[in-house]
Amino acid sequence: MGGLQAAGRAADTPAAVISRGTLPDQAVVIATLGTIAERARGLRAPATIVVGAVADLGLSQAHLDEEELEAALRGEFLRGA
Repeated sequence: MGGLQAAGRAADTPAAVISRGTLPDQAVVIATLGTIAERARGLRAPATIVVGAVADLGLSQAHLDEEELEAALRGEFLRGA
């Protein structure tokens, strides 16, 4: 992440790492660009890194209710069913 800061991104830019997304052992760390490397240390691959305002939305902005989200994580989709 130091490369992004060296290129001019502010240390307080929101950032998130999603480890093993959609899998039962998914883990999400939300922090800032300046702290994300340390906070996400130890997360398992594969992982997706999100940098910018969207990372600050976090999981609270999900547009699926709990049942729909759980179904989506199982590879199903219930909306409109």
